[in-house]
Amino acid sequence: CIASKQMRDECDMDISSDNKIKKDASTDSHDNFPSSQQVSAAQNEDDAAIEDQIDHLALDGITLCNLEVLANSHSNTTSGSLWAKINNTKTPHGSRLLRAWLLRPLFRKTDIDRRGDAVEELISGKLAVALSEARGALSKCGDIERLLSRVHSMGGNFNSSDNGIHPNERAVLYETATYTRRKVGDFSKLLNGLRSAAQVPDFFSDINVKSGMLRKIVCRKENGGCFPSNLNQQLDWFFD
Repeated sequence: CIASKQMRDECDMDISSDNKIKKDASTDSHDNFPSSQQVSAAQNEDDAAIEDQIDHLALDGITLCNLEVLANSHSNTTSGSLWAKINNTKTPHGSRLLRAWLLRPLFRKTDIDRRGDAVEELISGKLAVALSEARGALSKCGDIERLLSRVHSMGGNFNSSDNGIHPNERAVLYETATYTRRKVGDFSKLLNGLRSAAQVPDFFSDINVKSGMLRKIVCRKENGGCFPSNLNQQLDWFFD
C-alpha cells in the first residue's frame, strides 16, 4: 500500500509538471508571436504606405475603349478620340509623355490642381505669347529623348569588367563607314535639338512665372528651373 501511494504521488507530480510546462510554453508562444489583430494592423499600415506612393490611376483596355481615350469605337482610329482632341504637341517625346498621362491620369486633388494652375497660367497673358514662340523652337528639337539614349548606348570606352572596353569597340563591323556615319548623324541631330531647346528659357526670362511646376520646365536653374545656366556655352564648344 505504501509503495502504491508513493507511485500515485509521483504520477501526480509528473502530471503537474507537464501541465506547468505546457502552460509556460503556451504563454511564451503568445508572447513571442503577434496576435491576429496585430498582424492585420501591420498589413493595413503597409497598404497605406503603398497607397501613399501611388499618384495615378491605372486604366484597363475596356475602360480606354469605352471612353474612347486613344481611338474611337466606330472605326478604331484616333479621329474623334480624346487623344486627337488634345494632342497639339510639337515633339515626339512630348507626344509620348502626353499619351502616358492619358493612360495614367492623376487622382489626387492637389496634383490635379497644381497641373491645372500651370496650364491656366501658361495660356494667359505674356506667357501665352512666350509659349507660341517656344513652340516654334521646340518643333526643331526632334526626338531628343531617343537621340540621347542612342548616343549614350553608342558611346565610347567606359569602365567595365572587360578591361574597360565597350563591346562596340571590340565588334567587327563590316559596314564601318555606314555605321560611323549614322553615329555622327545622330550626334549632330542631338546637338541641334539641344541648341533649339536651350532657347526656351530665353522666351520666359522676363516673365514672372508663379507656378512652381511651370517654372521648373521653362526657367534656368538660378530661377528655379531645370535648364543649366551655361548650356549654350557648353553646346558652342561642339560647334566651334
